[in-house]
Amino acid sequence: MRKETMIALVKEEMIEVLKNLDSKNLFHVSEVLESQINILKAVSKGVFFESAAKKEEKNETFPLKKIEQTKKSETEQSVIKKTKERFQEKILDDGNIIHGIFHRMLRGGTVHTKKELYVPESICRQMDFHNDDLVEATYLKTVKNKPYYTYRLLKKNPNQSIEQREEITGIAIKKHLDLKRLYIELSRPQEDFPTTILLKDNDIDQFNLKEGDIIDYVCHPDDVMLGCVLWKHKVDPFPIIEEQSHKAASKRISPKKARRAFLPIFEGLNILTVGGNPSLTDYLKEEIEKRSGNFIRLRGYEKRPTMVAKIKSADIVVVYTEAISHEAMYLTKDICKKYEIVHTFTKNCGKKQFVKRISSLKKKLPQNNS
Repeated sequence: MRKETMIALVKEEMIEVLKNLDSKNLFHVSEVLESQINILKAVSKGVFFESAAKKEEKNETFPLKKIEQTKKSETEQSVIKKTKERFQEKILDDGNIIHGIFHRMLRGGTVHTKKELYVPESICRQMDFHNDDLVEATYLKTVKNKPYYTYRLLKKNPNQSIEQREEITGIAIKKHLDLKRLYIELSRPQEDFPTTILLKDNDIDQFNLKEGDIIDYVCHPDDVMLGCVLWKHKVDPFPIIEEQSHKAASKRISPKKARRAFLPIFEGLNILTVGGNPSLTDYLKEEIEKRSGNFIRLRGYEKRPTMVAKIKSADIVVVYTEAISHEAMYLTKDICKKYEIVHTFTKNCGKKQFVKRISSLKKKLPQNNS
């Protein structure tokens, strides 16, 4: 993408945001403008055009699509109109309770067409809010002149309009050796080269990001550069759980008898690892099987149907982020979320810590929560 095109897109978005500026959404608009200003600063330094230069070397041309965040097609406008007619927005109890239509933004969203109450990303995920749902916001308190609300879903809209955003999950953060900056690489099916994106300073500060962290990234559907960090996943070690055995193995006990001393704590569980060093997974397999568990292994380079089948058959999935492709990581994450499979990410987890982590994840299984 040319520099002039990038500037034009940012300029257009800032103009559209400013059109809706009022005293009720001042804080949110200022955040959006700050994000766009950071993009312009990065453009001025030329950091966004590395991947584009590689494409130009091959004399490839890519159609540039205009981002339409506020202007909808006639079909979308018709859907939105019907939505508003079906879900009537209301302000009750002297403004303390608001029934409004939810609108998804890059990060978080807003409730009510006129008031535009900002809903944090954590609430959107927890409540599973989507475009055009009817949401209730109840006033809770005011802290430093900022009102806080609690939210709940009133009605799901079956005819949701298309969200003007693309969410990419499970991305590992890297550190650029020359620029000394944190960045991510996005590999997309429609592109021949991965796109390098330097992370914004306000995202790094807000999420306390560092090299090796796993994040979700959200962007405009037509340009991955116009985006921000959406979520940071917890990949820290789980609390240590001491493993119990029948009796401590004596030095005089043979290895075969010592093997039988372990309790069958993983009996009936299918435990899958995706990625990881092959030599390490051999040790992990031994640790799981001597506790009566079933160990499954995916390198991350298998065919998609094979990967999907094995992931769906697992009770617990552990993803080794430093030895797996982005495509395999995205696929694993999506399948686990879709079928509610317990999963976790780790950079490097040895066999002892692996057993402790599986023991912790076991508590999250449905049969242990009933």
